[in-house]
Amino acid sequence: MSWVYVSFLWHDRVPKKCAEVSVLLRELCKVWRFHLQMTVYLAVDSSLSMRLPIDDNSEISRRVVACQLALQTLQKVQALDVDRKIRLVDFSHNSKIISCDTRNIGDAEKNLNWFVYSAHFVGTAVSLFVWAEDFIGASASADLISLFLLIKMENDDETSILVVFTDACAFTPRPDFFPFKEEVNLTHLPNCTVKFACVLDEGLTDENQIARLWAISLQTESFKEEIELEDSKSWMPYFMSDYDTIDSYSDALAKDLCPMPTFLLKCGSLEAYFSTLPSTDNEDWKTRIEIIGFVPVNYLANIPTTRHHFLIPLPNSEDFLNLLSTTLRSEENVAICRVGKNLYGGLCHAGIKEEDPSVCRLLIVLFPPGVMPVPWLPPFNTMCSQSVVDAANEGQSFCLVNDGLSKPSYSSVQRTCWYEVHGLQSDIQKIARLLKKIPDRTLLFYSELNRIRSYCCALGAEDVLEKLIQVLDEESSAQSPLIIKHALYVNEKLRMYGLKNSAEILPLQ
Repeated sequence: MSWVYVSFLWHDRVPKKCAEVSVLLRELCKVWRFHLQMTVYLAVDSSLSMRLPIDDNSEISRRVVACQLALQTLQKVQALDVDRKIRLVDFSHNSKIISCDTRNIGDAEKNLNWFVYSAHFVGTAVSLFVWAEDFIGASASADLISLFLLIKMENDDETSILVVFTDACAFTPRPDFFPFKEEVNLTHLPNCTVKFACVLDEGLTDENQIARLWAISLQTESFKEEIELEDSKSWMPYFMSDYDTIDSYSDALAKDLCPMPTFLLKCGSLEAYFSTLPSTDNEDWKTRIEIIGFVPVNYLANIPTTRHHFLIPLPNSEDFLNLLSTTLRSEENVAICRVGKNLYGGLCHAGIKEEDPSVCRLLIVLFPPGVMPVPWLPPFNTMCSQSVVDAANEGQSFCLVNDGLSKPSYSSVQRTCWYEVHGLQSDIQKIARLLKKIPDRTLLFYSELNRIRSYCCALGAEDVLEKLIQVLDEESSAQSPLIIKHALYVNEKLRMYGLKNSAEILPLQ
């Protein structure tokens, strides 16, 4: 493939305070929307009918299948969107949200017996309800509306969705339900779309109950008037008979709950379709992402970034993305992409050693919003083809070493990384060693202490901070009075500052 050589055209820029204020307000709105994103609720019906076998030839109960389906759906939702929060909800007469971390699937499966569980990510929330039979009776799914009186959900607005795992095999006629003349009474339903996932084959369900569940889904989707049958099929309950296995069933559910937008990557006349992992629902992303140039990777050392997404090639797009990945790796370049209006990113190779060269390993790194997200580089909106610059005989070719450019404020030092246990243990052990070398290493001790504490504040790692206090207390107990004095001073400051105050702890004089 032919490379597009780039240069920057310099233009006089006049600061526009109004524009800066507008950008600031837009960013504040994004932060607010970040905390109010779509909530997805998963509910497992645990009525008496769910204790029956899945069919005549099986001893596995419907509830066991529903729990397996919910667990697999939860895992795949987590894989598709790592920012999704999952909360545990105790659905009983004392319904409440239980504050716990269930990223451990084993714990989640154990809690699924009678309690509601959740796993925590940044962004949206998935909550799993288990309906206690004490309140539902033998046929819970026949009268779902009354059960919603007990449900406590958060952020259940029109953008949210509730998926109920049920058998849909029992039907209790009510005069206020479809298909009777009176309209469905949705007074007590959540303020969100409700969908139903049936753990039985369609032939084993009750057609009247299916009609009722279908009507509830349509009504909660705000369909007030009659609609065509074809337009309403997407709100039909899911059926086990539509899928070969529970795995494929959960795949379909997860993709419906976390739709992965499709993007088109353009590089000159070459193009490829891809999705991202984790998925993005950022409205600032355009569906067409264009590569506007290439820069050496060392020009972008220690750049500020906001998000990272892996590119997942769609069918018939692997060749171009693999070629691009291999070329970026061999040339040690980064492709600058226009992701949206005033939003740019860098497309780079993110492979590992001894990997399969035929597999695409592309990572798109998002820069902070703006046309000049990297302070020591010219504005990205002045990027153009080298041939355009040569023809116009104007502008300055791109060059990093230039006295007119601002210098990077980032030092090329190894970043603090606690992705693995080894990194955290090494930092704690280093603090303990430096503590014992006071007064010879006093300044280095406080420097490392402030580095670890600032990282705790950034991550909100209160448990790590408590462990650090405990280690300092234990390691200093058998040391000299001077070391004990420093340890007591540091622990007092750590407890007083906590995670809210990230100010540096000054050395004890």
